[in-house]
Amino acid sequence: MTRLITSRRYGEFGRTRLRIFLSWSRNWTVYYLGLDRKKATFNQGTAREQRHTLGINLHGRKNDLFFFVEGDIQFGKFGSGQLLAWKVAPVLGYAFPKVRFHPALSVEGAISSGDKNPADPDLETFNPLFPNGLYYGYMDFVSGSLNAIVVRPMVSLQVSKSVSLIADSFFFWRQRASDGLYSQAGVFLHTGQDTRARYIGAEHNLDLVWRVDRHTTFQFIAAYYEVGPYLRQTPPAARNATDFSAKINSKF
Repeated sequence: MTRLITSRRYGEFGRTRLRIFLSWSRNWTVYYLGLDRKKATFNQGTAREQRHTLGINLHGRKNDLFFFVEGDIQFGKFGSGQLLAWKVAPVLGYAFPKVRFHPALSVEGAISSGDKNPADPDLETFNPLFPNGLYYGYMDFVSGSLNAIVVRPMVSLQVSKSVSLIADSFFFWRQRASDGLYSQAGVFLHTGQDTRARYIGAEHNLDLVWRVDRHTTFQFIAAYYEVGPYLRQTPPAARNATDFSAKINSKF
């Protein structure tokens, strides 16, 4: 199967993107992503970003054991310098379908490269290119897939036929202390020059889903973010945060 999304231009920044996905098996996919932005901002500065991404993802299941792994390599140009970045994201889990509440345990991880030296013209910061919504927890100010090390333990329970419960935590570090902090959308948030601390913080979530019928679902979410040394030492100093939300989804 081959899927091609042709080049398109977006907005005042003249952003052009190209996506190609190739899959010969249900268990793996290789892909190419291309991006050309006239103005891209990183800890190093603002310049034209021409980035090419080659990636592969593999997934499978053996009885109750399941896994997923994705790897990306990026190359191109940033301003007058060269661009070379990477990311690896593995998942390993185990389900207990014969145990009460059918628990499933998993550990997810991700490591994405950061810039080695903001004073030289070359850039090593990974860019997720086209992130889709919030993928590291429910708070949009937490670390994204740029200059990041992320570890996520998770447990899920099927409390009843219609009610499920998920508890998870995200722990965030900077991959390089010489690079800054970026949002999940890839926006540059804080410099990396004010502190050498790598630990950013952790988000703890509790997610309850009630499927009323085949059309209606209620979702209740409680989230707590505990800031680490990097956020406390980088002005403006961050504080711990708590968030509660409820959503109703209807499909017809």
